[in-house]
Amino acid sequence: MKTVTLLKIPAGLSDDEHRRASDRIVDERLDGLEVACRGSAYGPVWDPEIECDLEFLRHYRCVSILRLDVKLRSLEALSAIAGTLTSLSLSNPPGKNRAISLEPVANCPHLTSFSSAWPGLDLAPLTRLHGLEELSLTGGTQDRVAIFSALPNLRSVGLGFGTVESLVGLEKLARVESFTALRLRRLRDLRPLTNLRALRVVELDGLANVSSLPNLHDNERLHTALSVTMNGLKDLDGLKGSAVRELAVINSRVPPE
Repeated sequence: MKTVTLLKIPAGLSDDEHRRASDRIVDERLDGLEVACRGSAYGPVWDPEIECDLEFLRHYRCVSILRLDVKLRSLEALSAIAGTLTSLSLSNPPGKNRAISLEPVANCPHLTSFSSAWPGLDLAPLTRLHGLEELSLTGGTQDRVAIFSALPNLRSVGLGFGTVESLVGLEKLARVESFTALRLRRLRDLRPLTNLRALRVVELDGLANVSSLPNLHDNERLHTALSVTMNGLKDLDGLKGSAVRELAVINSRVPPE
């Protein structure tokens, strides 16, 4: 996996300082930009209580990866880097009682990777991003699965927390190679995974109501299965005869033998 190197900038930079930061990204061949209110050990952080509008992005020429971990008023300023942006991560809630539109995200034609931990977003604009290959969504309701199902070119699917009860619809995603599910406490049935014939990696963590794995015998490319804190899991029979070469079962009641 390629190492990603981002420039983490502080708040309050002048226009000239932003332009110099942009030049540094180009000159040092960095992958992109990070704006965060956490992680001070890895660079400057912004005040977590202040909302920003990202207008400074107009000074950046070649940002392909953008990670945002601050409160925002809007994503409209993404238009300044829409032509170069390939990966966008929204880590921190956008602010109290503020509905932020994802239309500017949908207008980034080269976006291949998107992740969001923001609650209450209307995700429908994402369905226009047919070039998306990686999508990770944290929180939310069953509509998350419908969004994934509408993106046929996905190679990586990540679902975490929220109230998802069913994976029905994911079986349409013939290209998915990686599936991750975290703390989906209402989920019981993983059978749609059996139809993901390109699947290589399955990571399951904290799916309290999943008692058995689906039959993954015919997923011939599957090589890694990780099971963490799957307290309801009774056995690993679904992996019998499968192509799995790497298996980790951590904090589970499955008998070691």
